[in-house]
Amino acid sequence: MVSEFVDFRRCRGFVGPLLLIVAMLELVNWLTIMVYGSGQPGYLPLKYTESAESKARNLERLFPPSLEHTGQFLLYLGASSAGEAIEAPRLAARDAYGGPVCGICGIFAGFDILQRLADPLIQRNVRPKIVLLCIHTGYLAVDPSGKSNPPHSISGFVESALTLQNIKRSRAEVGDSICRVSSQIRHFLGIPEPNQSPWTPPNRMGNRVGTAKYWSSIAIEKQFSTLSASGAFDSETYVRFQDHNVELLIQLIGHFNRLGSETKIVLMPEHSAVYNRIPFTAYEYLVARLSGDLGNDAPEVWNFVKSVPDDLFADYIHVNDDGRLLFSKILAEKLHDYQVRNP
Repeated sequence: MVSEFVDFRRCRGFVGPLLLIVAMLELVNWLTIMVYGSGQPGYLPLKYTESAESKARNLERLFPPSLEHTGQFLLYLGASSAGEAIEAPRLAARDAYGGPVCGICGIFAGFDILQRLADPLIQRNVRPKIVLLCIHTGYLAVDPSGKSNPPHSISGFVESALTLQNIKRSRAEVGDSICRVSSQIRHFLGIPEPNQSPWTPPNRMGNRVGTAKYWSSIAIEKQFSTLSASGAFDSETYVRFQDHNVELLIQLIGHFNRLGSETKIVLMPEHSAVYNRIPFTAYEYLVARLSGDLGNDAPEVWNFVKSVPDDLFADYIHVNDDGRLLFSKILAEKLHDYQVRNP
């Protein structure tokens, strides 16, 4: 018998503290569920909004909106797929744009995120010469409520609660909340805001998307399952949300058009497992709405969805370092050709 070798009575002193620790962890887990929800909403962490604000302030200083002409710089806006795929210095080279390049990128998909990144520029009437809006057709299927994941099942919710999964899931949100409080204290004390040159390349996600080896097959398949469950491959999801989403894009394009900027839509590279499943009708709808609503002011659509082979992706959306070099070269050549045709 095990009891002959282990005296459980000696463990009674540890049971109370252990139960207290478990109860406290479960309380924290439930509090994160109450505050942040049981899913992972697509929000824009403070470091990205602060970077956008800082770059917008410096662009306003370098290119005052009172000037009659647009500033001689290129701006690209996008999510993490653009941040990972574009080498800003390569676009600035003489055989590409041939001038200063400012990249402002966030994380999470959607035209709402793109709008939030652009807001500091809009508020200051910053006027780029060329604006590249780096998007995916799948943005048309993003739920306007801001949910990036579908609702959890009851069993999944219970499992998350019992295994304290939400503590891990909400680490980024908790950390960001702490940063926001410290930012408010900084403003209250009059401490200067972070200052970032507009020519500083966007933050990358880190080594885990540097090469494919940083992603486990389990993580990659989970990403694909999330894309599928969110409706990115479902025609009905596009029908539900595409009108709202494309209107956000058209509003953003209209703003830059009014400032005299030359706006281009850049459809970012995707793994074939993704682009083969996204309904082609979504792409047709996007092009038709841009043309129908904006007429002669509709931007060119540069379709690079199939420009990077599958083996140069770190996951289904983000290219690896070799893919980054390849796509930057492709985009640089496109910009050079455009500059030659439009001196």
